[in-house]
Amino acid sequence: MSDPPQQVLAAHLVSGEHLLWCGQPGWRGSLEEMGPLGRFGYCAGLLLIGIPAIVILGALIRALLSDSGQLKSAAGLLAGIVFICGLVWALIREPLGGKAAREQTYYGVTDQRIVIVSGPPAKRQAASWMLSVLQKVTYGEGEDGWGSVYFPTLGSPTLGPLRNAREVFEIVQKAQAPTR
Repeated sequence: MSDPPQQVLAAHLVSGEHLLWCGQPGWRGSLEEMGPLGRFGYCAGLLLIGIPAIVILGALIRALLSDSGQLKSAAGLLAGIVFICGLVWALIREPLGGKAAREQTYYGVTDQRIVIVSGPPAKRQAASWMLSVLQKVTYGEGEDGWGSVYFPTLGSPTLGPLRNAREVFEIVQKAQAPTR
């Protein structure tokens, strides 16, 4: 479980700075965010790839075994196993592995800066951008309400994916208004 964004970002504020918004990136495809139909579809996808992969591996093992039970080609078997493991990893990497990275990333909008803190608690690193030097802010949002907030300047941050991109966009615009 991740720390509350307010608590993490408070340690990175400068004197007199006010936190206007804070949050963490989400993932619209996470198993927690999927409804029952989405979870069913994800599991069906695992089965549609997993079952044929097991059948292919079984055929590969049978073809590589000679009549005396000796393995003809260990390299062929290893290649088949690596291929199938790659397929399975491609399916489970983002829901499982990406979750940890998202839980260790914190976004903040202050009256002066955009702040991004990332990493595990013992090794957290912060990056920030002054609102006064960031160019035009834009956002993109899908029909489902998920989106990202973009700063077109080279080296500038992107905040997302967020469930409330429009809200964050409006907060950034209001915070930038006094600096323009």
